[in-house]
Amino acid sequence: MAKSKKRKSKKQPAQQVKIKPENYIKKYARKLPIHECLIRDDWKEAKFSPVIVSRKRANGNFVAATYIVDLSCLGVKNTSFIYDIDTYSYQENIKEMEQGMGLRFEKIESSLAHNIIYGAVEFAEDCGFEPHKDFTKVTEYLLDSVESIEYIDVHFGDEDGKPLFVAGPYDDSKKIMETLRRTVGEENFNYIAEIGSPSMFRTGSDEPFMTRQEIKDTFLPDEKVNEKVASFELENHKAAYIPQIICAEIILEEVEGQIHLLEDAYEENEDFLDQVLNNLASSYAASQNISVGDIDKEVLNELDNLVIFLTEKLIEFGSTDFLFEKSYTPVPRIVSEEALKQMTEEELDAHQAHRLFYMTNQERYYHTISEYAYYYLSVNHSETDFQQEAHQKEALQGFLEDAKKESKETLGEETLKDYTEGFNAVMKLYFLKSNDEE
Repeated sequence: MAKSKKRKSKKQPAQQVKIKPENYIKKYARKLPIHECLIRDDWKEAKFSPVIVSRKRANGNFVAATYIVDLSCLGVKNTSFIYDIDTYSYQENIKEMEQGMGLRFEKIESSLAHNIIYGAVEFAEDCGFEPHKDFTKVTEYLLDSVESIEYIDVHFGDEDGKPLFVAGPYDDSKKIMETLRRTVGEENFNYIAEIGSPSMFRTGSDEPFMTRQEIKDTFLPDEKVNEKVASFELENHKAAYIPQIICAEIILEEVEGQIHLLEDAYEENEDFLDQVLNNLASSYAASQNISVGDIDKEVLNELDNLVIFLTEKLIEFGSTDFLFEKSYTPVPRIVSEEALKQMTEEELDAHQAHRLFYMTNQERYYHTISEYAYYYLSVNHSETDFQQEAHQKEALQGFLEDAKKESKETLGEETLKDYTEGFNAVMKLYFLKSNDEE
């Protein structure tokens, strides 16, 4: 499945430039006082744990990073950060992580947290494994420099200090084993076969770590969903929001509510997106009282793009909070012909501006042009005989000129071709067909 491609947004008035969170962390984070460091209370036995390091800004808000640390072999497997959040949001983030991962955090001294993280990175590097790419890009800068910390002896590897690779469901076991054989030798590491469940924190139960209902109650509670739905002014935004919530539930269900595993699942498991799409398609088919095989190809393609879009957003934010932010507007589906006719020009502009164009260029042109062209024709040329070629060309030229003004830039040759073909297709599909029937 293709990765998402976003539509270039319209030019906006110049705004005050704000420093990017990543750049802020790189430049200033080490100057902030450490607020607290957290780790799971059984980390010594588990040898695998999130480590959270938070710092407090002068405005009272927090900057924090989470490091998913494997003390046995692979070091920092994943990492993410949150930036400039208030006390309540910070505490809720910690609580959500505890609930989602089924563990309890305890506070530790910052020197110990640093030794665990840096020590795990060093141990893993000796085994041939680099830390997660975002560690060296961003979150390392939220830690004190390695030269400045007091050394504490932390045990890594198995009881004998040998690398112990405990295979997770999204690990490339073959590649990792080959690396260990090359770096430490066949006799100098141990291996535990792949766990069947996404959960890294099981205690032997075959029950899912979090059920669909538990995921819904924890990450997508009804009260927050209903409040967000009530905030939308346009009906098509309301109609687009619920499928997103259902899709998010299905995505999180695939990793049993453990968002920290989502990126690995997305990047390393070839079947992950297909499985989510199949489940979403089944849910859609049930809601429409049809079979999955009867789902329109265009609808199935939209569901596919929605899965990619939401998976990427969940990975980017590390939570579902973005779905409930005041500024968030869902990706609306294509509105019907009747709904387009009833829209004002301002509503059509809002509909187009708010859609997050995660579709491919070809799909984007088709859907955008279809809506604009149909609206243009139905409003401005409803009484014209469009079967006359001269009127068709005149209307087409007018639409293309409007498109150029709308984009505020000259359309390239290929783009102009897309607009022209799209316009002609819409005109034949809607107006000529309607005229023939009349």
